[in-house]
Amino acid sequence: MKSKKIPKGWIKLSEFERLAGLSSRTVALAITHGKISAECVKRVGTGATSPMYVNPQPAAVSWYQNLNAGHHLSRTLRGTLAKYIKKFAPDVVGEDIKKNKEEVREKMSFEEALRREKAAKAQTAEIELKEKEGSLISKENVYNNLFEAGKQIRDALLSIPERITDDIIAVVENRTKVRNLIHDAIAAELEKLSEIAQKYE
Repeated sequence: MKSKKIPKGWIKLSEFERLAGLSSRTVALAITHGKISAECVKRVGTGATSPMYVNPQPAAVSWYQNLNAGHHLSRTLRGTLAKYIKKFAPDVVGEDIKKNKEEVREKMSFEEALRREKAAKAQTAEIELKEKEGSLISKENVYNNLFEAGKQIRDALLSIPERITDDIIAVVENRTKVRNLIHDAIAAELEKLSEIAQKYE
């Protein structure tokens, strides 16, 4: 935009470059590519070589906000602009820093979640492999086997009186024979139970 009058508060392009701490080429590229709003830049005079003037504060804020905060090539430039902007509009930079910190935290939380998910999957795969190899038994299987074994022991012991009562009556007057009958009945059941126990080894 060309004008014959210098707007109040506007400064020469070279002065803006000095205040912002940036090279003339960097500023020129920002104007050419629209990073600095056209409303913040004017050529005072009608000639092609007439001096360029900048509304410095809005120009710096416009440029800063038009830069991609996530792009690594913009970080240095944004940092330089931020130092200048802090002098007159610290809230602009502060709010952006706060936003960036929140984004970093969210990214870290997401990466941590992925790490934990990956670790959990690896642990699950390891457990499944050990189960297949037979070196790891699930708690549920252990509890089920113990319950079944206990049930068989109970049934075996409770069946003894019914099986040997008649035999005991037949030899009731012979203590040795009664003792031997009871002993043999218990021993027989214990033998069966040892066979059951071997199944779970």
